[in-house]
Amino acid sequence: MPTVPKLVGLTQSAAEAELLKAGLKSKIGQKVSSPSTAVDLVCNTQPLAGQEAGEDLTVQLDISTGPASGKVPELAGLTRTSAESALKAAGFEVGKAHQVVTSDIAPGGVISSSPPFGSSANSGSKIDLNVAMSKKADWTDWVLPIIFTFLGVLLFVAIIYAIFWQKNFLPTLANKEVARGLITFLIAITTVGIAVILALSTVILKGGEEDDKRFDRGKQVLSTLIGLLGTIVGFYYGATIESKDQPLVAPTVVTTTLPDGLVNQAYKGAVTASGGKVPLTWSVEPKLPEALALDPNTGVIEGTPTKPQSKGRFTFTVQDGSEPPISKESILTLEIK
Repeated sequence: MPTVPKLVGLTQSAAEAELLKAGLKSKIGQKVSSPSTAVDLVCNTQPLAGQEAGEDLTVQLDISTGPASGKVPELAGLTRTSAESALKAAGFEVGKAHQVVTSDIAPGGVISSSPPFGSSANSGSKIDLNVAMSKKADWTDWVLPIIFTFLGVLLFVAIIYAIFWQKNFLPTLANKEVARGLITFLIAITTVGIAVILALSTVILKGGEEDDKRFDRGKQVLSTLIGLLGTIVGFYYGATIESKDQPLVAPTVVTTTLPDGLVNQAYKGAVTASGGKVPLTWSVEPKLPEALALDPNTGVIEGTPTKPQSKGRFTFTVQDGSEPPISKESILTLEIK
């Protein structure tokens, strides 16, 4: 007598085809829920796979309606033990329990679940619980704010002292390089401050929602103070540069030598300067060799010399746009061969 082939997991039509190959007949049995077989697939046979078929050679096919489902019961406020009992009574398994700090529900009471209360879930699936725990007094509640406040106040006092009690601070800050360096320093201090906070957090913070909030607040306080100090520096830097007062940095002639020229060949040289308040103007004494001219606005020397001239000394003067103007002289030599 033929035995029943393995049909669980097949569609109805596929199972009927397998039975025909085995010389057996089929009939549709019940539609039942099954946690392991998808909807509309064969979830059971009678007789079972591997057993001999009856005298009528007919095998009953039971079709799955999928896992049975139900709604997660309302558990808010129940103790953990009571909530677990209610879940089991509803056909679910108890999953993990997570401790959450809250003042809304008494310690030990259930706050929420995953999946949430009232949502549909397959019977036998695990439901996780969030259980309330009380917030214990912790010395980090007052230590961290003190550390953050101390760092911020220290930086703030240092900058305010430099601005209002050090007479040379603002004049020095008018130099772009100095201002740029100070701003870079502030950025570096911010980076170091955040690194300190990260290091402290690994030692004195135990983790959790409340500790994360304290850590974020500390970063925000420090970053805000650094931003405020950077704004103060930027304001004074801009105000000093735009001021009509006498510039605090005198112009300096950068050029130290001029190229030699050749008769009947185009000549081009330049006398350059740094510092001072723009615009800069140039002059020279005595007059340059014949056919050469100094542009008073750029310091460029151009022309085509027609006569040779032995090496001579010329005094170049650069004058800035201050009121009163500041000038700087430099003696350079020039030869026409």
